[in-house]
Amino acid sequence: MRAFTLVLATGLALTTGHASAEPTPLPPPTPPPPGTIPPDPSPTTQPTPPPGSHPSSHPGSHPSPVPAPAAPAQATVAPEVASSVVPVRLVLRPLTLPLGVLRGDLLLSYQHGNQALWGAAVSAGYGVTDDFELDATFLPLLLSPVFEYGNPTVSGTYRFIRGGALEVGGFLGLTLYTHDTRANGALTITPGLPLLVRFGDSARLDSGVFIPVTFAADRGTILGAFAPLRFTFQASDPLYLGIGTGLGVADFSHFGDTIYAPLNGFVGYAIAPGCSPLIDLRATLGFPDLYVSGVRGGTETNNWQAILSGSIYLPVVSSRCGR
Repeated sequence: MRAFTLVLATGLALTTGHASAEPTPLPPPTPPPPGTIPPDPSPTTQPTPPPGSHPSSHPGSHPSPVPAPAAPAQATVAPEVASSVVPVRLVLRPLTLPLGVLRGDLLLSYQHGNQALWGAAVSAGYGVTDDFELDATFLPLLLSPVFEYGNPTVSGTYRFIRGGALEVGGFLGLTLYTHDTRANGALTITPGLPLLVRFGDSARLDSGVFIPVTFAADRGTILGAFAPLRFTFQASDPLYLGIGTGLGVADFSHFGDTIYAPLNGFVGYAIAPGCSPLIDLRATLGFPDLYVSGVRGGTETNNWQAILSGSIYLPVVSSRCGR
């Protein structure tokens, strides 16, 4: 089940910044799945990394587990870009979804390792205010080699520094385990501090620190940490590409044997004709645990994953065109 966790944690972990249903981001595990970077938030036996992304913006499949920009950023957006539900340019999207915007995500994943694993996840996010977002992965599924329901997640992100070149927030996530709860734990609580740095309207850096705390009857309390790092370059208004990595510790009680670092590359395309809802399509390819301190040689290149994800942004409260 650990490998199954990595697939979707990386995909949803970095949804922070709302690039798509990917990970995330950030996407940290329980041990944090090596490979989550927002939001990244996944059918997993471990938590989905933060919005961030998701990335959710939900560590690695999330593997991250992360949004209209603040006024200064919007001023640089072309009129046709600003008229969509959220900015078409990913680098201009804020840390949290705008007020009244609903995001729906669909993620499909394949992981190659000791065995081939196919997974899927359905998740959603909602902007309660311009600075407060709620997210949930309510349908995490392992499709093959067996079919089973994974571990659902819920999370919230509050942005307390907004606009301009820097945005910072607070994150709190909860993962409920549905299998082997005595060994894996009944639940994981993940507080975190996601941050976003913009370089004009051409690039952005998503990072932060997340601390998963897992409660397991057979193993006691497991404390970990993950610091995702994802750089995104805006090639054109709809097209973006980037690279994600990070550094984590799955279990501080076994610090020397549980250090890990993921590595992945991604490309995405946004579709937003006129005032229609915005649609994001994204593909990710990478290694959820490229480096693991407990593996001979320190690298694990046999374990790789591919993720296809899509997100749709819908205005629920009222139309945001022209804002």
